[in-house]
Amino acid sequence: MNAPVESTPKITLKKYNTAMMPDIIAELEMSPALFEKVQECPGEMDVLNVLMDAKELDLAVKFLALGLPKKEAIWWSCVCVEAVDKNPDPNTVGAFKLVNDWARASTEEKRRAAKRISDVLGLYTPMGWVTTAIFWSGGSLAPEGKPPVEPPPMMCGHAVSNAVSMAAENTGDPAECLKRFLKKGIHIAMGGNGRVE
Repeated sequence: MNAPVESTPKITLKKYNTAMMPDIIAELEMSPALFEKVQECPGEMDVLNVLMDAKELDLAVKFLALGLPKKEAIWWSCVCVEAVDKNPDPNTVGAFKLVNDWARASTEEKRRAAKRISDVLGLYTPMGWVTTAIFWSGGSLAPEGKPPVEPPPMMCGHAVSNAVSMAAENTGDPAECLKRFLKKGIHIAMGGNGRVE
């Protein structure tokens, strides 16, 4: 008599905002055939698997970045940048410290400080996008003392996606790097800290 086949346990992304999945999928630019496949997916891990199997790694990054809670998404982007930026300049070192401080206590003062750092680093650096994501994570986009301007709900996730993708582009093998980054993001979505290889 054959022994029963053990099924692989289903990965659950407990920190993914499943309720937003239709809106997130609508944000992704993909071919009609791939869109049809994605539409048939019952869960967020299934969507990620379809996108990764299709080698649409940037879309998988964006899907994950838009669905994670903002704090977890920003932490993911920081972990990814940290993994490839082995010789950060002084401004980037300060940005890493700010992200760690903000992750522990997300104050308005730190959010505004992130904007000042992102202005120095610019949006042509991965860490510039990480600090921009912090600024776009909540509060007002307007200067202090001006009428508040709320950031659109997915704005922070797009900044995270840009940071992760740009960090991978700065390596010798962007596709392999994105696969490692996605593993880190999935680890965070499952409740981990993203510090996996």
